[in-house]
Amino acid sequence: MNWSLLVIASRNLSRNKRRSAVVAISVAIGVAVSIILLGTRQSAYDRMIDAGVKGSYGTVTVASPGYMRDPNSKMRINIQPVLKLPLNQIIAIPRITTPGMAQTAQGSVGMQLFAIDPSKESPATNLGLFGLKQGKLEDKKALVGDTMASRLGVTIGDPLVLSFADGKGDITNSVSEIGGIFHTGSPEMDEHVVLTTLASTQAIMGYSGDEASLVAFFTPHSIDNSSFAKSLKKSLSESEYEVTTWHQTLPELYQAITIDTSLQRLLCGFAGVIIGIGILNAMLLSVIERRREFGVVLAVGMTPRELIGLVSFEALLLGFVGLALGAVIAAPIYYYLAQYGFDLTPYIASEDTKGIDFVDTVLGCRLTMTQITAVSLFLILTTIIASIFPARKAANTEPIAAINGR
Repeated sequence: MNWSLLVIASRNLSRNKRRSAVVAISVAIGVAVSIILLGTRQSAYDRMIDAGVKGSYGTVTVASPGYMRDPNSKMRINIQPVLKLPLNQIIAIPRITTPGMAQTAQGSVGMQLFAIDPSKESPATNLGLFGLKQGKLEDKKALVGDTMASRLGVTIGDPLVLSFADGKGDITNSVSEIGGIFHTGSPEMDEHVVLTTLASTQAIMGYSGDEASLVAFFTPHSIDNSSFAKSLKKSLSESEYEVTTWHQTLPELYQAITIDTSLQRLLCGFAGVIIGIGILNAMLLSVIERRREFGVVLAVGMTPRELIGLVSFEALLLGFVGLALGAVIAAPIYYYLAQYGFDLTPYIASEDTKGIDFVDTVLGCRLTMTQITAVSLFLILTTIIASIFPARKAANTEPIAAINGR
């Protein structure tokens, strides 16, 4: 790098402070908006994924090969080899899941049974426990949603007959007492999910204490699920275990996030074009005003390549100043949203959204280092592209004609 050109470029920018400040501020606003937009959308994705995995099979799931595509009560896994794996900040929870029927004297409802270990599960890993308003889960008791309880006419303490296939594929019936009623706001969850204890369900289905349908893993947002799933595959036998991520168990959610991410990238691309046009306009005006100056430096020995480098350095300096200023502008907003969030309930509450407890309406903010690096590199690339035309125009200056003002 020619450091003398860099010094000259910085001096040139200070010659027209107002124009340089306007361009830097416009770049900074674009950077700040991009950072906050990306951060809030990533936080929204995190919350959507959290709600989805709490109501299903975790962010990463280990089960028998083919179980997630075609669940069968005969298919089970030995959970001990899975639970003995070294896990850092990752929660691993065994579960039994099976479809069936919940019945009372007043009627019946199709259900999805989730047998869980109350000592390991919490509202952070289970949507039913998250929405539990009264009661608790104990042995030989069941938790049901308020919609199912209303349809079956039951309340806490009433008996509930559960019919489902056991470990041999035969239909079995068990009577459980209603131990609690939950409300999540999810129609599927509140009307069709029944929670029972893992130990009692293992006994009814003929499973041993080391057997379950699956093991659900809940990973922090800082851990890449795909990489974690790959490490699990290497540690477990492919003939006995199959590893899937939430992308496969919640395909609709994954598709929705993918589409939204594509639209977001398109918006950020438009922002980059606007930033690039601003830099292009400033540099082009600067080149036109300094035509005689460029003629003089070319006449005294500066090469066209060095002149291109000079103009490019000026554009890059504007980009870096705008990037730094944008980070300063975005930092307090990002910190507030990341630490406290902004409650959107007063602005989106309506009759249609009342009672939807599993959707978090607090606007947060989170960015990964990959996203921060991508924003920075995209800005630098935009700056370089925007400086190409003005730099080439400066390099093509005819020294004699420019000095004579022609």
